[in-house]
Amino acid sequence: MSSGWLGSAVNLGLVFIVVYIYEKRRFPMAACLAVVPVLLFFQPAKTMFRERYWARQSSDTSTERVSYWVENSWRLWNNAITSRDNEQLRELSNSTLSRFDLLRQTAHVIEFTPSRVPYQYGNLYSYMLVTFIPRYFWPDKPSVNDANRWYQVHYGLTDPQNLSVVSIAVGSVAESYISFGWLGPLLVILPLGIFLGTFERIFLHADSGVLFSCVGAVLFPQLLAIESQMAQYVAGLAQQIALILLVLIPTLEARSIAGRSLKLAAMPYALNRRSKANPNLPGPSILPRRTVGR
Repeated sequence: MSSGWLGSAVNLGLVFIVVYIYEKRRFPMAACLAVVPVLLFFQPAKTMFRERYWARQSSDTSTERVSYWVENSWRLWNNAITSRDNEQLRELSNSTLSRFDLLRQTAHVIEFTPSRVPYQYGNLYSYMLVTFIPRYFWPDKPSVNDANRWYQVHYGLTDPQNLSVVSIAVGSVAESYISFGWLGPLLVILPLGIFLGTFERIFLHADSGVLFSCVGAVLFPQLLAIESQMAQYVAGLAQQIALILLVLIPTLEARSIAGRSLKLAAMPYALNRRSKANPNLPGPSILPRRTVGR
């Protein structure tokens, strides 16, 4: 939280919720209702926090940064609630809830495309073709944020010199309109739905197994990032799945082989103990080898 990001805390909470649902088979409604007001409380002062600590160097400790965030959030909400007119409270509520709203950005895209910004015909999805190429072999590999930055600049949301401190995404639906117009949702969102359905059947099903269920729980917050653009959404999921399986499957396979070896090594010892405990127990029968053709 001292870094100015609420996303990490939210993602961790979502993982806990998924694990809870796996174990208890019910939704923790009370916990979710308790967390939502906390998120809404911190949202208004987030911009002030980032302007102070992101735009310039600061020697403040983590405690001082969190205190600054809490104090400014409290001041903004207190002023809005105690004001005589409701205009300030309405503006603060709108600015807080706008973080979860993509409608205005989508309307902005429809207004600008293609009158001011031409259709891109899939150029914004080019990163997905190179997502699995390690940057070690391609130091100048394009960034996963290139589509976001292109959108911010061409639609007049961010100056190019501020791209390092401001990140704004438009969402996969509006991005599909940027590429193909009204055919975009059909050409892009339908395959995305098939991809997510496959992800659900493999990693979030009741009988997915321990490994795949854990992968699904950890990656579940990524599925809710609806404001992400396609390259970041799909390519990010694919990279994380591939990396997790690449690391864990050989480890689990080696553990399974070691377990089978230990069982085989323990079998003679178990048979010896069994014969000593029961001397009258007949040993294994040795049958004479049959001669072929007899």
